[in-house]
Amino acid sequence: MMRKILLACAMLVFVMSSYAMAAITEQEAAKLGGPELTPIGAEKAGNKAGTIPAWTGGITKGADGWYYEGKLKVPFSAYDPKKGKYPDPFADDKVLYKISSKNMAQYADKLTPGQMALMQKYPEYYLNVYPTRRGMSYPQYIYDNTKKVATTAKLEKGGNHLVGAHAGYAFPIPKNGLEVVWNHLLTANRGDEHCFYESVQVTSAGRVIMTSNEDNIMYFAYWDPKASDKVALRQYYTRGQTKGPANRNGEKLFCYWSMDKTGIDPSCWQYLPGQRRVKQAPEIAFDGPNVWVGGAATYDSGYGYMGSPERYTWKLLGKKEMYIPVNNYKFMYYSTKEQAFGPHTIKPEVLRWELHRVWMVEGNLKPEYRHIYKKRTLYMDEDNWYSPMSDLYDANGKLWRTLIVGNPFAYPVQASHNISDCGYDLVTGQYYAQAWTGEPYLFSKWGERAPEDELTPSYIGASGVR
Repeated sequence: MMRKILLACAMLVFVMSSYAMAAITEQEAAKLGGPELTPIGAEKAGNKAGTIPAWTGGITKGADGWYYEGKLKVPFSAYDPKKGKYPDPFADDKVLYKISSKNMAQYADKLTPGQMALMQKYPEYYLNVYPTRRGMSYPQYIYDNTKKVATTAKLEKGGNHLVGAHAGYAFPIPKNGLEVVWNHLLTANRGDEHCFYESVQVTSAGRVIMTSNEDNIMYFAYWDPKASDKVALRQYYTRGQTKGPANRNGEKLFCYWSMDKTGIDPSCWQYLPGQRRVKQAPEIAFDGPNVWVGGAATYDSGYGYMGSPERYTWKLLGKKEMYIPVNNYKFMYYSTKEQAFGPHTIKPEVLRWELHRVWMVEGNLKPEYRHIYKKRTLYMDEDNWYSPMSDLYDANGKLWRTLIVGNPFAYPVQASHNISDCGYDLVTGQYYAQAWTGEPYLFSKWGERAPEDELTPSYIGASGVR
């Protein structure tokens, strides 16, 4: 018995030390931004078939607008930052082909189990496949910091605490699944965002219900190179007020996500008008039912996956070509509820799918923890480390829910705009869209930073409605 205990302890020390030694060498970091890898670690070259182009710098800002592959795509006159709606640089692209239940076997090696399950369950559902556009880019300081922190970043406390990194992707050349997950958790939603969005739930009968109407301010401290020592301890902050439905009007929420994700992450506080007090909300984490989408999702499935990674063992499955939702300007900014939400799925005509290379990571629930999902598979786009798709499995290992996230390009901050996530329940037939900004009166703007003294739980109580 004692020998088994010592062996188990030795294995634990080995695992934890392997996380602590995860930083790459100077020679490896030198490949970033070179002929083979982009500055954040994606493959620069296209694929052999020519269906994935080479990355040539993404969308960049010129003297008269934003360019892609040397061509002016969005002139300054086409974008009004006050409206908080981003123009589609690829609006002239035509559908190459459709994938449906009738021909999905032909493309099965590039589809997720969730995508195929949806097409099997709803024969009217299909994927409109467009030309692949590798438009993602970031400011030079993020490229510089990524190369710098790649040699200093490491994971401590069993892989739940990131140290030695700031304002750059910590693991651009990942060695294991947990490092890929951390890149996703850090995805550069850069700067200070003010958004007014809605979340909806669509019942199995096809009824569209507005479950939340939110006025929200976010501050991404990790990506701010000038962040004070005080706020830089946090990954990002969010402070929001619920405007609807009527029975939730006046509710307020303050959360911060930490660089040390051991235990509950995020740390949240709520102000409830009926109680007239601020209280900590530990249920807003892991598999707590997400009230903003009527309980149709867990909190940690927001944006594909968020919060602490501690309850799962993360296995890197590799990288492959897959069809993913990307450049979805129409769905996220320029569609009404009637145009966007069908009785069983988001209407296929408002979604754009492209062939991209993605990292695949499988999370398996550790035996010492509980969670309603026994397994989850994340698919991360190599060009921005975000997970635009994920599949969730129940306690018996059966596919239960499948998620998608749209990620257009945010011009003001030169970063991926990952805000609206959608989830399908393959058992009940309902689905949801969280933080959707399609209706004309909804928006997402950048540059409105909350003062540091407002990034506290006490502020939402002092400003609460009584």
